[in-house]
Formats: sequence, structure tokens, C-alpha cells
Amino acid sequence: MSILSNSVYNNMAINEIIERFLQRRLSRTIYIKYNYVIMSKNNPSEYFSITNYPEEWAKIYTSNDYQYIDPVIITALKEILPFSWDDNIKDNLNLNSFNIFSLSKNYEIEHGYTFVIHDHKNNLVSLSMSVNKNNVGIFEDYIKTNKEKIQMLLTTLHHKITCLYIENNNNQTIKHRLI
Repeated sequence: MSILSNSVYNNMAINEIIERFLQRRLSRTIYIKYNYVIMSKNNPSEYFSITNYPEEWAKIYTSNDYQYIDPVIITALKEILPFSWDDNIKDNLNLNSFNIFSLSKNYEIEHGYTFVIHDHKNNLVSLSMSVNKNNVGIFEDYIKTNKEKIQMLLTTLHHKITCLYIENNNNQTIKHRLI
């Protein structure tokens, strides 16, 4: 598990609560790799992620600021509905984007689906899920059967993290006033 933050979402205790919440609610049928992202649309370098993608891949991704050229992120910025990482994503974007898929394939991150929210703070919020090539059929059935539930999971997850950070900030403000 990796929690990567270059944003205001840097409270480890809150992030671990969110991570456990997410883990408990995803499929037990197949092993799903996931990446929950909050990214400022005004400043994409403000990037927060809770992921169970391989740690090496997560570090490569963030250290190279791949959110600027990732076809999944670029597509999510234009969408409000969940979408599959099909060939259309790859066909509609520039050649730099293909490099990410060829690299992520080394970590068995190639077949996926992304759920999207555009929040009131002008953030892109997404939950991307992927499986290895041996489980694509089962994964597609899982998505088809649970699409609405997963979108609601993302909405609930984002509401939960937003509330926890507001509560945390209010407590910090109260503590500073008492000093």
C-alpha cells in the first residue's frame, strides 16, 4: 500500500482510515488493484493518491509527474461518467501517453476502469481499478454488475475524507485559539 501526497491531504492517520475503508469495500472475488486520486485541476502538481499499485510503480509515476500525461487522468478530466481503459483512450491521445501504458504493463496495470467526480473545490477525484490480463472477463462482469455501487463508493469515500479533513482543520484551529 502506498499513500502519496503532494497536497493538503497529508494527515497519515486520516489517510489510513480512508485506505482501510476502501479496502473493506472492494471486491473479494478477484484481486483488484486500485488508485484513489484527488488532483487539483488548477494545479495538477497537487496530487494525492491512496493505492495498492506496486510501490515501485507508484514512486515512478509520482516522481515523473505522470499525471500530466496519463491518458486515464486526461480522459477523466473530460468525463463525468465511469469509463473503461479501452483502445479509444490510447487512440485519442498523444504518443507520450502510450509510454505510460507500456511502462505500467510491467506492473500488470493495463486493463482497467475509472470512476470520476469533479468536486466543489475544483478537484478531479477518481477511483481507478485494474486487474491482470487473466481476470479481465471476471472484472468486466464485476464492473457491469456493480458500476452504480462503485460510483457511490467513490462519492462516499470522497465525502468521508473531506469531512475528516474539515474536522481535523477545525480542531487545529480550536487548539491554536486555546494556546
